[in-house]
Amino acid sequence: MNFTEDFIKKHRSMDYSKDLKSYRGSGGKVYYIENIPDILNSNEVNANVIKKEIKNLEFRNIANIIKKLLQTGKIEKYSDVGILFRNMNSANGLTIDNQLKILEEEGIPFNLNVPKPLIDTDEIQIAVFLLSYIRNIEAPFFTNFEKEWLNPSFLASDTFKPFHTFTDESIEILESIEENYRKNIVAIENEVSSNFEGSSKRKKFKTVFEEKEEVLNEVFSKAKDLTHDLSNLNKENLENIGFKDTNDINFILNLNKIKKEFHENIECDILSLFYRLLELGDYFNEITENQISNIAYFTRIINNYTNIVSNHDLNGFIWYLNSFLNLYSSVVDEIDEGVNILTIHKAKGLEFPVVIIPSFEEDKFPRKYSPIPKVSSKYGFYTTYNIVPHKYFEYKNHDESCDEKLYKMEEERVIYVAMTRARDLLILSSIPHKTDEGFKISSSFIDNLKKHKHIEKLDPENLDSENLPICQHIEHEDIGEVIDLSFSKYSNYLFCPYRFKLSSIHDLKIPTKNVLLHGTIIHGILENLGNISRDNGKIDEKIINQEIEKVFKEFNITDEEDENIKDIRNNVKRYWDTFGTQFKVIGTEIPFNLSHKHYQLNGFIDLVIEKPDGTLKIIDYKNTHKKHVLDDKESYARQLYIYYNSIKEMPKYKKYEITGLSILALKDNTEIEMEIDPKKIQQVNEDLETIAEKIINKEFPKTPKNQENCNMCDYNKICNKKNIKK
Repeated sequence: MNFTEDFIKKHRSMDYSKDLKSYRGSGGKVYYIENIPDILNSNEVNANVIKKEIKNLEFRNIANIIKKLLQTGKIEKYSDVGILFRNMNSANGLTIDNQLKILEEEGIPFNLNVPKPLIDTDEIQIAVFLLSYIRNIEAPFFTNFEKEWLNPSFLASDTFKPFHTFTDESIEILESIEENYRKNIVAIENEVSSNFEGSSKRKKFKTVFEEKEEVLNEVFSKAKDLTHDLSNLNKENLENIGFKDTNDINFILNLNKIKKEFHENIECDILSLFYRLLELGDYFNEITENQISNIAYFTRIINNYTNIVSNHDLNGFIWYLNSFLNLYSSVVDEIDEGVNILTIHKAKGLEFPVVIIPSFEEDKFPRKYSPIPKVSSKYGFYTTYNIVPHKYFEYKNHDESCDEKLYKMEEERVIYVAMTRARDLLILSSIPHKTDEGFKISSSFIDNLKKHKHIEKLDPENLDSENLPICQHIEHEDIGEVIDLSFSKYSNYLFCPYRFKLSSIHDLKIPTKNVLLHGTIIHGILENLGNISRDNGKIDEKIINQEIEKVFKEFNITDEEDENIKDIRNNVKRYWDTFGTQFKVIGTEIPFNLSHKHYQLNGFIDLVIEKPDGTLKIIDYKNTHKKHVLDDKESYARQLYIYYNSIKEMPKYKKYEITGLSILALKDNTEIEMEIDPKKIQQVNEDLETIAEKIINKEFPKTPKNQENCNMCDYNKICNKKNIKK
């Protein structure tokens, strides 16, 4: 700990200082190893061969250390060791496959918990293709995805088959459309390039985009009549180019219809579009839980983009995906017993008795700062500064030296995270790097660390196990899992356990319904009015209108002629005239967070008033009709019972007796009283405990209360009431 804190303290300001003490005394030990093969600087061996041998030697040394730790009882299990890489895709330019084979050869089991990039999964490629198909582009515009796979031939791929399987005849047509398009572009480039000095004839479609902008302008000017876009074709067009199968033709026509309707309706959001596209295929007939998790992750990406940037800007969203989707990781299965091999990023929050950080190398780990190239092209997406950010994020005076300093600080923070994953033993492994004069043995980063009094050199071939610390095995004790619960989660589980899993465990986002938005708006207005009333403020029509306008502004409500918006305004005024003037408000939107054996119960109580006799009544607003409340009275009563139990445990309200529970149906301006039934209240408490235990035990059967629930469910397309593979 002394070593790691000394390492990072230069990056901590006085306002963010820490005074940490190890709960295990002086803490563990820190070592560094240097991996120097005999052939280093040999004039008779190719440099690439030397590089490979360096990496192989490093892992032979690491394997030797791990085996020695186990043999001498310093660790109990291989899983006590974590090997943390800066990047799991490659190790300083060399793949790690050979190094992992060395562990296998040495009989050391390992867990390579490496997720695919999200974009490399079949389900997300299908999702990206479907959304990309719908966008409108006025000129040839090729993302990196499109240059590789995002084109009509993707419909013919094995990846797309689970969504819709085209006939062999249709597949040939789809492949030939893209093949001919690319051949024609290359042919035009070959013709055009001869007119430009420094240009050369390209043999492959992808390399055409390496040409200068002026060459590409000429190429695509000549190619303006070429197309591989199916989205503007009708049934006759499709039949004319050879499509015969009715199912295939209808699939493409349905895609084209969705595209047309999306661009005609600017109110349609990207997430709603995505769900409508999913209805075209049969992908969810047979799907794994990991695939659902990946799709859920993708819905959160869409949701974040639409909340922050735009609901309808599909072109911008595709640009975002092309630029950043490779940074998102897919879900992986839980790992088995063995040495843990993972990235530093994935190790956040984890601890291992032994941590080995391999491959410290000059300019590669830590990485050397490299300025971002300022290039752009209208024919593709590249890293660029030509994006106009939100006004609050506009670029200030750009200071390259400041960027470099911050970059170095961030690299060292990453290394600090890796170091602090070790509980007993930390080993830093450095490898030689090539210079003009040959290979230098150690990196400047490790050379600086060598000066610290708490780090020692370790010789992997002559290990003195007596000096190595005994590493305490970490047993993950079952201290009793506690989950977060609210009334909405509780009722969701009662509605259907599998629905709960999709919404709360997978966090699968669905389009926000206007009815929910309107409910949130009216709650906000009534909360503000209740607070004014509680503080003895006078409420008149002017105040009511001011609070309505304030909340409308917060939610960017501009269409005053919308019937739903008119209803909100009218319902608020009717409520206040009928009830608001009579209520003595004690509290509004009262938060609660109560601990129980297996769950933490949290939420907000809409309104608590004091009755004329000095007792309290709990009121919950519902932006609905009285009939709807009466049809599902049991469910609404359960919600009030949860609030009843919660408020009785709050010290502020313990002096009061609670004698009233009611629902206010705002659309009818009607109050529906609920009976305070001690037996039913106790039953809700027992149900909460039971449901919490089932959630902890991962019990999520597809057992809705009734078939009607399935028809009403927002997730019915994804669930499909068929078995999902494990």
